[in-house]
Amino acid sequence: MSGYREFIEGKHLDLKSYGFDVEPNHVNQHAFEWQKNVIRWALKRGRAALFLDTGLGKTLCQLSWAENVCRETGGSVLLHCPVGVRWQTAKEAEKFGIECPVVVGSLRLDRKFVGFELKPEYFDVACKNLRIEEQKMKTPSLFDEIEDEELIEETA
Repeated sequence: MSGYREFIEGKHLDLKSYGFDVEPNHVNQHAFEWQKNVIRWALKRGRAALFLDTGLGKTLCQLSWAENVCRETGGSVLLHCPVGVRWQTAKEAEKFGIECPVVVGSLRLDRKFVGFELKPEYFDVACKNLRIEEQKMKTPSLFDEIEDEELIEETA
């Protein structure tokens, strides 16, 4: 019976957190309390997905999450979205007072954030469009951490 017990113990998930803690007042003030909890959970987990249904404030959650990541790391966050949603993302960032720059439709060298959300079926198109924008900018990468273009090609 001990072999079976060891087998079951081996199936136990190790739920490590890779993120960071954020005080409740660092989450956007316009978020509902449950949204603040969701955002803080995602920031603490570091590797998380928010599967929120229509009308539950996905854009506010992603913008507040990105703002906190930029503030904590001093780096950039890249979120993808369909073309029809990107301007809405920028408008909501302004509406909710998101403090990090939101760049939509064009990319800047001093950027901290590009506001996009991506559905899986748009991934290939988004990667192609990002490579085109990189070529237009004549910079090696859109990402602060990625220096090797081969890494970008692997994700396409």
